[in-house]
Amino acid sequence: MNASMSLPVWSDDLLLDDERTDATHREFMQLLRSSFMATESNRLQRFQKLLEHTVEHFAQEDRWMIATGMEDDNCHSKDHTMILETMREVEKRALAGDTSFITVMNQALAQWFPEHAKTKDAGLTQYLKEVGFSTTDEVLANPETAQLNAHGGCGTQKACT
Repeated sequence: MNASMSLPVWSDDLLLDDERTDATHREFMQLLRSSFMATESNRLQRFQKLLEHTVEHFAQEDRWMIATGMEDDNCHSKDHTMILETMREVEKRALAGDTSFITVMNQALAQWFPEHAKTKDAGLTQYLKEVGFSTTDEVLANPETAQLNAHGGCGTQKACT
C-alpha cells in the first residue's frame, strides 16, 4: 500500500437505518479495506472478492428498485453499471499481469462510495420505507403505493436526466 493512501474505514455516518443495506455496506468497506491492504501476491484475489461482492451488492439494490416500480435504466443503476464495467476492466488487466490499476480503482472506490451511499443509497432506502418494501424478504406490501411514488432512482420523485 502506498503511504499516501488512507485506508477506507467504516463510519456510522454511512448508516442508512436499513439493516440489510447497512450490513452490505459494511461488508463492502471491509472488502475494500482488505483489497487496499493486499500484497502483490494476493492483490488480484482480494480485488476479485471485492468485485464478486459488488456484483451482488448492486444486483440486490437494482432488484429492489425494479420491484418498487423504478425504471430499470435509472441514474442509480447507471452508477452501478459504470462502476462494475470499470472494475471488470481492472480485473481483465490484472489477469493479464498488470495489477497497478487495482490500486487506482481502490482509491476511486474509497472516494466514490461514501457519497454514493449518502445520496443515492440513502434516497433508495427512504423510498423503500415510504412504499413499504422489506429489504429482509424483498416483499412490497402495497404495489399500488409504489406505482404512485415511482421515481428515477436518484432519491428524487422525478426521473434522472
